[in-house]
Amino acid sequence: MHTVAVPVYGTVFRCRITFVSDTTTDAEIGLMPTATRSTAGNLYLEVGATAVQTLKSCTPPALVGQVVIDQSAPSDPVAKKHIGMVGNSPATAGFGLGMGKPMYEWIRTSFASGSTTQSGRFVTTSADNKVRSVLTFSDAVLTSVTFPALDATSRAAGTLTVVFDIGDALDQTGDGTIYAVPGAGKQKAWLVSNFRVTLPGLPCNRVTSVDALTWRVSGARDDIGQPRVPVIREPEVTVPDVTLTIGLADHDAWHTAAKAWFIDGKRTDAHEIDGSIELLSADLRTVVATIGLNRVGFKRFERRGLAPATGTASFFKVELYVEQLSFTMP
Repeated sequence: MHTVAVPVYGTVFRCRITFVSDTTTDAEIGLMPTATRSTAGNLYLEVGATAVQTLKSCTPPALVGQVVIDQSAPSDPVAKKHIGMVGNSPATAGFGLGMGKPMYEWIRTSFASGSTTQSGRFVTTSADNKVRSVLTFSDAVLTSVTFPALDATSRAAGTLTVVFDIGDALDQTGDGTIYAVPGAGKQKAWLVSNFRVTLPGLPCNRVTSVDALTWRVSGARDDIGQPRVPVIREPEVTVPDVTLTIGLADHDAWHTAAKAWFIDGKRTDAHEIDGSIELLSADLRTVVATIGLNRVGFKRFERRGLAPATGTASFFKVELYVEQLSFTMP
């Protein structure tokens, strides 16, 4: 058993352990509740130095082992199996924009460099918030970040979802003390209808939706040292395409730009543009986060068409490739 040093500071996520259905609930829209409780207990995720109180879902890593099948004799119909390498499955967390600085920095630096690590803890408590167990982890690596689909007609609260691989882990039984949530994260209300797309030279006021975006990183993974620590060597980043649904009134302007790109050959590096998707507060003016779209070009453009049912089409779609995402919060 190897002991992992855990920093005193810690970003905290909170979610409900859904062992039973008898829970108190709060409205999805607006500020997330300070606590989500059930008769079973609570689950917290600590990463960094600020309390995050917008956690909506969380799955700690499971213990997993690689099953190795030994070569059996031809006369033996039963294959002999044993466990080879032992490790942890990926962990997931879903949360709003009140994520706290450490999680934000983890996402921001991962987008910039492809791979960066964090440490933290999963803490489970009883319904009266007494610590039942603690899973301490180190050298965690983000492997995907998903931004939800944006839709001007929706009233749903926005949730970011991250998946991460952890390095070394230490399981400990709780001591029964009352869990004191470290820090107090500032909550930010955000609906998926509150957004603004900007692409220089292109009209974006009638963009009605943006498909979900999932950034991923993969690559050769080295499990080095004792304990085994996951390190992504030469990370390969997959940056998502951006699919926009736009009001038909802007079709001609977009068609002119698409014709220049696809037909006139104006599609070199010099013709790529930088844009952004801004996530807005309820006043539709205050920016709470920005997804930067760096080096954007056309991938697919829908020419004007007719919808079979009505004889008219109110919207058209555009797919854009993006070379790199960035993420910033005020």
